[in-house]
Amino acid sequence: MGGRPAKAAAVSSGKIGKERKSARAAAESALRGASDKLNPPDWLNDRQREVFRYVVNEMQAGGLLGNVDVFVLTQFAVAVERLEYIEQSVNTNTSLLYDKELMAAKTKYTDDLKTGLRELSLSPQARAKLGSMAAAQKQKEADPVLTLLQGKGKVSSA
Repeated sequence: MGGRPAKAAAVSSGKIGKERKSARAAAESALRGASDKLNPPDWLNDRQREVFRYVVNEMQAGGLLGNVDVFVLTQFAVAVERLEYIEQSVNTNTSLLYDKELMAAKTKYTDDLKTGLRELSLSPQARAKLGSMAAAQKQKEADPVLTLLQGKGKVSSA
């Protein structure tokens, strides 16, 4: 299966029609499930738990995370902490730049980081798209004409 990975309906910019996009968003919401157990595993170290909680706290408002995302969040937190450790080590001892095993580990954790960014919609582009879509949705909800047309409001007699 080649091609690009599918995007969540909330961040998709393709031309799929309102009904299909709405159906996809509902299905994704159901699959995401609850978000009441977004806690880091006990085996993470302090810095990894800190990264995990930071991402959860920052993304809570968007409502994009579900309990099933714990696994991706865990790998992301590990990758961030390990990359920080590698970079701090290299800054302390620049000869480590020539350590093939260390640089291979850096590449592996960088790939894990990029995967986490993509999967959790943490890239600046994904956040910008989410922000513009949220603003458009708020504007749409605040439009009194649309509210009346959708049968959600009542016409007041003046």
